[in-house]
Amino acid sequence: MRSYTDLPRATRLTIFFGVALFALSAVVLLIFRVARSGALPGTTVVGVDVGGMDGEELRRALREVQEARGGDELGVSPSADDALGAGSAGTQGSVTTSGTDMGYRIDVVSTAGNVLERGRQGNPFAALADHLVSTFGTITEEPIDSFDEEEFRSWLERNDGELSTQPFPGGVEFEGSNVTPRYPEAGLVLDESELEFKALGATRAPGEDTITVATEEAEPPTTDADVDDRGTHPNRLAILLGGGLFDERPACAGPLR
Repeated sequence: MRSYTDLPRATRLTIFFGVALFALSAVVLLIFRVARSGALPGTTVVGVDVGGMDGEELRRALREVQEARGGDELGVSPSADDALGAGSAGTQGSVTTSGTDMGYRIDVVSTAGNVLERGRQGNPFAALADHLVSTFGTITEEPIDSFDEEEFRSWLERNDGELSTQPFPGGVEFEGSNVTPRYPEAGLVLDESELEFKALGATRAPGEDTITVATEEAEPPTTDADVDDRGTHPNRLAILLGGGLFDERPACAGPLR
């Protein structure tokens, strides 16, 4: 087996500089880790500088970020391209809200852990790279955030009338012996997964924003044949008085609701 001194000069120089560079990197990383406590200098979370922060100071700053981002005004409207045809049940509008209203939350503990891990990873090359970037630039750490499921669901229910058009199940109108069928109509409801994705991104970004959300057609639970069956039922008066699956009332102006 050839010894180091038997290797060609170019090979020996390559090995020497490689070992020297690795040793220098290890020393520099050690110095950085000893000299820098808390979050690395220049670290930001959604535009807020948290460099040098640690412990409760960092967690308090992240809670303030949650409050600030959640308080920004957010406009939500259904896509104008997803309109139902003439005669559809109702119309859709838009609402002005905020991330806080929708239940915006930052996982403060997990986000703080990710911030403090930068420059302290098990991979020394990744850790050194973070230290070098923070020395000459900015490190951006995305928050671990989401909407509280219960509050988000409550928000959807409160704004359903403005943003969605629920399907009309159909029914019959009675005027004396005359029976007028009111056939079921499809509705349009917001794509909830797209709403949550876009609203979360808009809330996370600083400043006011407006999002447009796609809608999905919602089929009524009944069919035209169901309405026809009700309209020709031999005991129409009992149906009218007793109710049933459909919206059945004496004749009135406009669609039945």
